[in-house]
This record gives sequence, C-alpha cells and structure tokens, in this order.
Amino acid sequence: MARIRLVSWNPNEAREGAERLGSSGDTVEFEPFERETMKKIREEPPDAIVIDLGRIPTQ
Repeated sequence: MARIRLVSWNPNEAREGAERLGSSGDTVEFEPFERETMKKIREEPPDAIVIDLGRIPTQ
C-alpha cells in the first residue's frame, strides 16, 4: 500500500481527511502546513502528498 502525507492548516479537518484517505488501506500521515513539515517531506518522501487548500485563513 501507499504512504500518503496529508498537509492541512486545520488539524481537525486533517484528521477526518486522513481517515477518508486511509479507508482504502493506504497509510496516511497528517501534519500542519508549516516549514518543519516541508523539511520532513524532503527527508522522508511519501508516495503521494495531498495538500488541503480549503478554507485557509486570510491574513
């Protein structure tokens, strides 16, 4: 199965999204959208990256 990394600014929505993606049997990890996450992705690249762009807070 694939290892998928879900990146989202909202941890609650990320948890729900990870459950939906993982229902197919893939391993899904979720992280907040921040610099440290991008570093982890470079160090341990997943098979796929899903970035949740829904309802990003504006500044």
